[in-house]
Amino acid sequence: MTDPWVVGAALGAVLAVVLWATRSVTPSGALAGCGLTAVFLGAGGWGTLSAFGLLVVGGTWVSLLGRGRKPGRTRRRDAAQALANAGPAAALLVCAPPDVAAVVAAAALGAAWSDTASSEVGLLARGRPRMLMVGPFVERGRDGGMTLLGTGAGLVAALMAGAIAAMFGGISAMVPVVVGAVCGNIVDSALGATVERRICCYGNEVVNALASACGGSVAWLLAGGT
Repeated sequence: MTDPWVVGAALGAVLAVVLWATRSVTPSGALAGCGLTAVFLGAGGWGTLSAFGLLVVGGTWVSLLGRGRKPGRTRRRDAAQALANAGPAAALLVCAPPDVAAVVAAAALGAAWSDTASSEVGLLARGRPRMLMVGPFVERGRDGGMTLLGTGAGLVAALMAGAIAAMFGGISAMVPVVVGAVCGNIVDSALGATVERRICCYGNEVVNALASACGGSVAWLLAGGT
């Protein structure tokens, strides 16, 4: 049987070429995606790779929906953005107990996917966003700004991540993944509203990584790994 790490590397190479050819990622982002694909399949199996695929494909699609509506944000993902969104899931996959590692990684990836869906789909809302949903109105694209449309998209994205987890890990895997993904999304919004602009250079990447790690950690607690 072919080593899953080798298969993952090969699939990652194909994915990298496709994303780079479609100008969805920079060369560094393509390389990071290739490496992450190998890790997720090699260490987590097809279920974890499917969760990563949802983030990549879904994230690319919703980003196209919001193209040109978020000032100062490039549409091409680089290595820093790729690692911020999926790096915590890879780390948790390796560090978590084997009986819950796949669920934890799926929740971390689900948190990143839920946040991406909220941010990009929220740009299509007709109304102005509110700071953390209940605060004052803010300009479109402001960190921490939330809309009903974006929030709904984030919930749907979390359910999609949970459905994939259930397909590969049974129905018991769905709740930790969905709850973890939603919690990670909420943390991302809260950090975006409070500290993101105070972190120079890579503030968005730091917040994304922390939120993704939070989503995975919540799932770890709920899954009760040994």
